[in-house]
Amino acid sequence: MSDDMFAPVPAPIVTKKPAKDTQALLSKLAALKNEKAKLQAGLQAGTTTSSQEGKAAQPQVGGSSGSSGPAAPAAEAAPTVPAPSAYSFVPQNAEKFSLNPQSEEDRLLQQEYDPSEPNNYDEIVKKRRRLEEEAAVQRLREKNAERQRKQNEAKQAKETEEDDAATAYMKKFGWQEGQGLGRDGQGITAPLIMRKTDAGSGQVVQGTSLPKTQQGKSNVIVLLNAVGRGQVDDDLKDEMTEEASKYGKVNSCEIVEVQGVTDKESVRIFIEYANVNAGVIACMKFKNRFFGGRYVNCIFYNPERYRGKQFLDPL
Repeated sequence: MSDDMFAPVPAPIVTKKPAKDTQALLSKLAALKNEKAKLQAGLQAGTTTSSQEGKAAQPQVGGSSGSSGPAAPAAEAAPTVPAPSAYSFVPQNAEKFSLNPQSEEDRLLQQEYDPSEPNNYDEIVKKRRRLEEEAAVQRLREKNAERQRKQNEAKQAKETEEDDAATAYMKKFGWQEGQGLGRDGQGITAPLIMRKTDAGSGQVVQGTSLPKTQQGKSNVIVLLNAVGRGQVDDDLKDEMTEEASKYGKVNSCEIVEVQGVTDKESVRIFIEYANVNAGVIACMKFKNRFFGGRYVNCIFYNPERYRGKQFLDPL
């Protein structure tokens, strides 16, 4: 028997399998190496393309077309800038897109918020909300003013109807406008009316009558205390002409503000009618009429002085 039979047998080599965590790390490492290789290949391809384009665009230097001179060094390729992601939430340009370029506030509100370029969004929202509240209050005020105006017009219309009814009743007894009751005309020249003085109380006074201060009947009348000093606007003349036209044809209307007199006489509104009868009726209707929180006074005016533009003469 040979001695080899009794030689020790070498132990078998056992390869231990790596743990699961080690396998995962190796897989990730292999994936990263592949990704790196792809990026390097893409970068090298882009650099090669840029170099070829630069060589094609560069003109040849020296010699004729047949001679070849030393080649110029290729221009260094610009680094490739990756395209912006479509899912980026940060604006790519410094100038942002605006849905409403007419308004700076709307432009800021429509923009997506950028932490690198903060804006005053909260202040804009507060300002817009405040403006909306002020507009709502203004609409409410206008609505209340319109309702108050309609109530005043209805009240004036009712007073006019009552005055007309009393006037018609007096005419049954032979009364004529501008004359007093009775055979000699010594009676009242206007019907009695009820005037409110306080809440739940009133007094009986004589209604609209012809003014005592007059130089005879005239087709020109002057309204006093219709508005106060400094309250004359561009629409007042048209408004007074329209109101005066209810009692006859109006030829002209002039508004003059006088200095050095009381506030009740500071604004004179001259109205010229086509005839004397219209002036008499209008004077009776306007006198003691409640207009804009003031009681209007009305007197006749000399037509010659009116045509001569003598508006500042003593009344």
